[in-house]
Amino acid sequence: MRVWFPTLDGTEMFLYTLRPGDLCAMTAMSMLSGEPSRVRTVAETRMSGVCLPGDSFRCLFQNFDSFRRRIFVSLGRNVNSLLTMLEEVTRLDVSTRLSRRLLADSPVLATTHQELAEALNCSRERISKLLEQFQRSGWVQLGRGVIRVVDPGALRRAASYQAGRGASSV
Repeated sequence: MRVWFPTLDGTEMFLYTLRPGDLCAMTAMSMLSGEPSRVRTVAETRMSGVCLPGDSFRCLFQNFDSFRRRIFVSLGRNVNSLLTMLEEVTRLDVSTRLSRRLLADSPVLATTHQELAEALNCSRERISKLLEQFQRSGWVQLGRGVIRVVDPGALRRAASYQAGRGASSV
């Protein structure tokens, strides 16, 4: 499940992914504080879940150590993912983030330019231009809904070089 934050300009910023057994940090904070949550979640696969009223959640949190520990473990994972995303978005250019994503999911990614753009918090147009540039350089092959990494070494060198230069146009 992916967690998104609606921004002031009407777009959405990807925050983090939840795995089976995880609890959404933003939802937990909302339930503990009694404030409405501002995030939205999207299930990418068939799933089931448990929904608790806020009062029941707070009662479990206050009275059961094992429940409280599980909440804190999930919160820690979510917050670390969120901090990593913030660091990448503020410190690395889109080209570096795209190179790293392609390497992490290589050799073949079954994804669209739009899905990559959402995951990297940038525009689809920017991702498409970069992927076309990567293809012209011989680093990737593009197909419909598929990206094949052809030269991981070149992507690694590019990501390393770009990251070393510091943030540029994000």
